[in-house]
Amino acid sequence: MAIWPLLKRSRKGIARTRKWVTVVFTDIVDSTQHWHELGDIEARIQLDQHDRLLKAVVKEFDGVLVKTIGDSLMVTFELPDNAIRAAIAMQHVLEEHREKNPDFELKIRIGIHRGQALVEEDDVYGNTVNVAARVESQAGSGEIIVSDWVISAIDRDNYSLSRIGSFVPKGKTASLLLYRVNWWRDESRLDAIKPELPDAEVEEVDVPDAPVERETPEVDGGARFGNARPIQTVVLASLSLGGVLATASRYGPPLLVDHPGWASLLLNPVASLARHPIESIAVFALSLLMTSLMLLNRRTQTFTRSMLRGSAALLVVGIGLFLAIEALPPNVQWPGEQTLVLLKPSSARWVEVRGRPGAETMLRSDPSDLALQVATARAGERFVLSKNALDENREWLQIHLAPGRLAWLRVDGDPENPSHAIRRAAGIRVGEPEGFALASGLVAAFVAVMCGWWVDWRRDALLNREPIRR
Repeated sequence: MAIWPLLKRSRKGIARTRKWVTVVFTDIVDSTQHWHELGDIEARIQLDQHDRLLKAVVKEFDGVLVKTIGDSLMVTFELPDNAIRAAIAMQHVLEEHREKNPDFELKIRIGIHRGQALVEEDDVYGNTVNVAARVESQAGSGEIIVSDWVISAIDRDNYSLSRIGSFVPKGKTASLLLYRVNWWRDESRLDAIKPELPDAEVEEVDVPDAPVERETPEVDGGARFGNARPIQTVVLASLSLGGVLATASRYGPPLLVDHPGWASLLLNPVASLARHPIESIAVFALSLLMTSLMLLNRRTQTFTRSMLRGSAALLVVGIGLFLAIEALPPNVQWPGEQTLVLLKPSSARWVEVRGRPGAETMLRSDPSDLALQVATARAGERFVLSKNALDENREWLQIHLAPGRLAWLRVDGDPENPSHAIRRAAGIRVGEPEGFALASGLVAAFVAVMCGWWVDWRRDALLNREPIRR
């Protein structure tokens, strides 16, 4: 199906966009007050001047302007040195513009953080972006605040830095050390600041109390997208559908006595699939599509993976164990014979087609040998009898073939070789072997779900490791 190549491309594409970046957020200080005092037109003019000045600095220092958020800028840099130098240059150009234009009063605060993020064509996503925004919120008017992740990747001797303490970003548990870049000091050195070339080597230096960055282990792309590869998902979904079909065929008909067409379908699941191939393929395709969409949605990924693993384990262990018990030779009997009645037999009647193995019986649209043949039934198939079961001559039985579809089965009066057998609709009884198989399947499903959650957690931990602190 077309959804699986798309699913595969999406996973691999997302995994390839994950890279190390330095994220810079700028924000105008007291912007609401400026708009109120200056008025819309003058405030908008000053905002345009602010944007032109800062965008020129971003370009000069080989940065990428990701987007503007109101009066804030979000910028990324490949090299952390360029991010700090660009931030210093931004503060300088705005200060010079204020000196030349007394009416221009805008000041900014800047926050910088470094880490791995999903760098896509038109945006950047991930934990690093969120933390960078929190770091910017800690800056005051005219300040540049950087995290220890940035400090650990630069040479501190190139800048004037002041450690201002630790900080726990909102929604996080690990703390960051924050540093202030004293950009107004030692102007002779700051005047010499130039952009770092993209291919320049950045020397890593040891910084006390700073995190030591370590390379994130490579994890297969499938693990980043639902932790299920397309083939694995198809197999699990197929097993789940098979388990649902097998369970429904055993317990569904007694529950659907008021819907005889559906009950007849479940009484003969394999034959029903063969009689309705287009509908069967459509249902299977829709199920796979729904599973794929739920795996694409981050909110339902965990739930979908759990359901697939649990239902597949329930099928393999529960139904497999039950079939194995049923296949025991006659001389090997289950020790207990107690039965739990969950649903008593109803007044509905089922007809079972008889005959030689493999023989086919014609089902017709009307009670006549000349009527149109609508289907065939093999020996052993069962159908729900219609309320108007017999025709006037009592030679034909009317049966439910599917929802909204009736058919007629010819009655053979030969007592030695009857064409059919009519039985009362069975209830739901659970014997000890069946209960044991069901309990084992539920335990296996629980273990599969728990193990799957642990595997997912381990993979996510490898891809989102916190820095090691000395």
